Amino acid sequence: MRTYVSAALLLPSPSLSFAQANAAAACLIDPNATVVAPVIREAASAQFAIVRECAANSDCAEAVLDEMDEDSLNDDELAVLELARGDTELLQGSSRRARRAYEEVLDLPEANRQLKRAAIQRLAVRHIEDEDFDDVLERLEGLECGEWTPDLLLLQARAHYEEGEFGGGVQTDTIQ
Repeated sequence: MRTYVSAALLLPSPSLSFAQANAAAACLIDPNATVVAPVIREAASAQFAIVRECAANSDCAEAVLDEMDEDSLNDDELAVLELARGDTELLQGSSRRARRAYEEVLDLPEANRQLKRAAIQRLAVRHIEDEDFDDVLERLEGLECGEWTPDLLLLQARAHYEEGEFGGGVQTDTIQ
């Protein structure tokens, strides 16, 4: 038995025409575009490697994150710290504290846009899991042309669908 969903579900907005859908596709991240990498110094990078190892093999990630001297970190390093802190909170089962950590990334004025986009995506996923679909759409409004990824478009479409913004609903046909 195979089920398929109408193509309207795949559009990022319920009222998009094909021309608008093509324009939305033009706003996807260009894989050939020059990207400014976050500035992560060697000392912070070594500490983040320990956090990754702890998260993968034991329960020491939170302790390592708490030991980091936040006053010596630049905004990009603080953003990575907060992303790691949020991910650690998720592993411990606290979606609320994870969202708070991801929000901290967005409050860093000089943080790299890639890191902010990662925080936005993590927040959107958390809001979808918590069924706060209007929060997903609000969070994604801050993205500019060139910052969209297929995953972000899918999250936006999911939120529109769950909010009931696709006119006639989803048509599914079953083939046996």
